[in-house]
Amino acid sequence: MSPPSAWSSAPGCDGELHHTEVMARIAEVAAAGGGRGAIGLEPALLDRVERAAQDVPTEASALALQAARGRTGDVPIRNGRRTVDLSPVAALAFGFDVAAAIGSAARCADAVRGADSLQHANELLGALGIRTELDYETELDD
Repeated sequence: MSPPSAWSSAPGCDGELHHTEVMARIAEVAAAGGGRGAIGLEPALLDRVERAAQDVPTEASALALQAARGRTGDVPIRNGRRTVDLSPVAALAFGFDVAAAIGSAARCADAVRGADSLQHANELLGALGIRTELDYETELDD
C-alpha cells in the first residue's frame, strides 16, 4: 500500500458537514481503494500542536485540540451561526490517496480541476447547482 498523499483532519469541525457525513465520505474513498489509515492527536503532542495552531488560528484546529482533551457536545462556531457536534473523532486525521478520492467521494474536486482561480472554481460548482462556503461567506458580507 502506498503512503497517504493527503490527510483530512478534524472531521466535521468546520461546521460544514456533520462528522458522520465526513466519515461516510472517508468510507467511500476507502471502498475505492484509497484509504490509508488514521492517526490521532497524542497527549504528548497537544501542547506543541496548540502552539502551532496559535500561528494559524482556526476554529477547526481549536476544536480538534479540545476534542483530544476530552470535550464533547454541541459547540457553537462562527459567532453562533453554526454548531459542531464535537466528539473524539475530531481528534483524528485520516490519510487517503488523492486519485482514489477524486474518483469517488471528491467529485467537486474533479469538477474544478481546470479552474484557474478560486472564483472560477466557484463558478464551475455553481453551474452544477452546488452552493459553496464562498457563496455563504459572500452573502454574509453583503
